[in-house]
Amino acid sequence: MPSLSIPLLPFSLEPYEVDQLATKLCVSHPDILRIMTAGDIVFLWSNRRRLLGVFDFDGTLAGLGGSLTESRKDFLRALNHQFPICINSAQALGYLLENAGRDVFAAISSECGVEILGIDGQVSSSNTPDYSLYLLEMRNYLRLRGWGKLRVNEKVAGFAVDLRDVSPQVYAAVCGKVTELASDSDFRCVPTPGYVDLCLVSENKGKALDTLKKQFPDRVVIAAGDGSSDLPMLKKADLAFAVGGLQCQHAVDVAGPDELYRVLQWLAYTASLP
Repeated sequence: MPSLSIPLLPFSLEPYEVDQLATKLCVSHPDILRIMTAGDIVFLWSNRRRLLGVFDFDGTLAGLGGSLTESRKDFLRALNHQFPICINSAQALGYLLENAGRDVFAAISSECGVEILGIDGQVSSSNTPDYSLYLLEMRNYLRLRGWGKLRVNEKVAGFAVDLRDVSPQVYAAVCGKVTELASDSDFRCVPTPGYVDLCLVSENKGKALDTLKKQFPDRVVIAAGDGSSDLPMLKKADLAFAVGGLQCQHAVDVAGPDELYRVLQWLAYTASLP
């Protein structure tokens, strides 16, 4: 049996969980995969024997909140030699540049044969002029009303205002202001208990996947995501993984990043078979 060149990572799935995952994969994608299990290893085979080609990785998952461990850096480097990867979010691009190093970015870019896609299909940073203006406007809005104690948390793709322990009137006012900022821009207002977020909308990820599928028509496009902003991307992928309880009927559920990385190891192994 060929040796696996992908570095193994700690993995905690019990055998029955592996069987459940394999069954779910098979049910979700009967036209793409047939699955055999042997102990705690799952082998996934493409009907065309070319399962992997283009892989879209969500930034949060790639960086685990912005901090890649050495083992994950090694994993991404090795993964890149098995099949092309496309990073289509500015979030993931930023994490790779900051944590994995420009050598990984350069390798991924050259191996892909496509541009690294970000916001609006171009490499971009979350620190856009619009974002900076919105952030400044939000801070001024809070300060002028004497609500400076409300904290504005800067995020990679937007900002969040901490609204814990405020009156309903303040909550409504801040939600209204964030909604106003989002109404004529590429942002989405997301009121949640205790916070209100202004986040970049994610339809671009779905558009980027369409581009990838056209450019690699003979390959299966794989996507992974852990938040609602990833849903357009997951719905368009040939094989999608929803991580950490994200509800998506088009995707296979995996418990967390460690489980996802292990699944990718299985996929990379099958891609290396003759």
